[in-house]
Amino acid sequence: LVGGLAVCWAAFAVAVVLTNRTTLDGPFGLPMVAALAGLAILAGWSWWLATRRVAADQQWVARRIEAKHPDLSAMLLTAVDYGATSSPGFLQASLLESAVAHGRSHDWREAVPRAGLRAVHTLHAAAFVALIAAIVVPALRTPPATSPLSPFADGSIPVTIEPGNAEVERGNALVVIAQFAGTVPAEANLVVEGVKPRAMVRNLDDPKFAGYLPAVDADLTYRVEFPGGASETYRVTVFEHPELRRVNARLVFPAYANQPPKTAEDVRTLTVPEGTELTLVCQLSKPVAQAKLFDEQKQELPLTLDDSSATTYTLAMTPKVTQRYKLHLTDADGRTNKLPADIVVRITPNLPPVVAVPRPGRDTRVSPLEELPVKADLKDDFGLARYGLSVTTPDQTSREIVLHEAAGPATLKKAQPDHLLDLEAMKAQPDQVLAYYFWAEDIGPDGQRRRTSGDLFFAEVRHFEEIFRQGEPPAASESDQEQQQQNGNAQQAEQLAELQKQIVNATWKLIR
Repeated sequence: LVGGLAVCWAAFAVAVVLTNRTTLDGPFGLPMVAALAGLAILAGWSWWLATRRVAADQQWVARRIEAKHPDLSAMLLTAVDYGATSSPGFLQASLLESAVAHGRSHDWREAVPRAGLRAVHTLHAAAFVALIAAIVVPALRTPPATSPLSPFADGSIPVTIEPGNAEVERGNALVVIAQFAGTVPAEANLVVEGVKPRAMVRNLDDPKFAGYLPAVDADLTYRVEFPGGASETYRVTVFEHPELRRVNARLVFPAYANQPPKTAEDVRTLTVPEGTELTLVCQLSKPVAQAKLFDEQKQELPLTLDDSSATTYTLAMTPKVTQRYKLHLTDADGRTNKLPADIVVRITPNLPPVVAVPRPGRDTRVSPLEELPVKADLKDDFGLARYGLSVTTPDQTSREIVLHEAAGPATLKKAQPDHLLDLEAMKAQPDQVLAYYFWAEDIGPDGQRRRTSGDLFFAEVRHFEEIFRQGEPPAASESDQEQQQQNGNAQQAEQLAELQKQIVNATWKLIR
């Protein structure tokens, strides 16, 4: 295998040398180089197949080892044959063990001559070094200085240059084609100001030469030189489409957010609280004539030029809802940005507080001397400014009990206040109804306090001492009709009271 690779490297080295020494203008230049490369690949592939096939022949390997170690007495060949048997007998197993023991006590690799291995490795290294030298050495040679050639103005050899004077987008490649009329020179060079001349390529008998610059990053001038003349000098101007390079955002948060102003660097997606004053600072790749943002409703928001830089444009706004904006740029030559940049501003709404009453969580019946424990679960996304309890006593007097009020910025986001309603202090009387509800206040988007009220609950005052006894059967003189009428009246009174509570609750929800 190593010898076959050495042959391949040597064949490729010869092909490279012939390519450097043979001009491609002749009819046999390229076909000859292609044939040599193909033969080298075919020879390497064939040799690889042959070596793989030989190495896979265990009989051939065993014969080589037997020739080097005659004391094996064909034991290894026989062991190889028995090794293919799935279940060897006692004699076969003993033979296999003897062969394995001999392999452990003798170096079977001596069947391959050490001198031959060293020689073929040396040839392989020499062929590989020759291939590298054939590739690298011609590339390091300095081309001969171009002698002054007579300008194209003398009309010696007519030539047409494409693209001539042109504009190229920055970073793109430039292909220069020189088409000769009449006599075609043997070679042509593309001469770019400040760059080493580049040899142009001709395809067989085509009267065209092609030169290639992989990337044009600045304005340049070029011409085509050939034996006997040169073309006129042309100019290539570089342009670029306007492009958004970076977006910074200056944020001034509303008072309820309790956050200092900050600047977000290099962002395309922002999430801000409702009411935030946002200033976008867009850094562009070049000055533009127009810079506009368009929201999802196609409304236009023009950007203004910042005084600090000719490529920095700003826009101040206070967005109300989440929007995806697209930035459209137009330079002085009417070129637009290839792909409008997206800037997404997500608005976090300032939600009102959430008021829940886990205890008692329902209407209750209490005694005139009882202290009723009540508890609320209050939450707000930015902070509770104040919360408390409102109670309507049986005499229709409303009392507001403030349980907490923030002295400074509202930073408390959760609270679970407990309170005892003292019915004796309220002078509650039996058969009266007490109404109460929790409320919480936060700072709304307009900077004013905003109140959210919870569900309305009732506490029905019962007699201090209620004695329940099993009813005696009615007297024989009392009619069943009178008893049913009394029961019906009591049931209607209960239904009426329940209906009144439902009406009050429904009205309260509408008010909230």
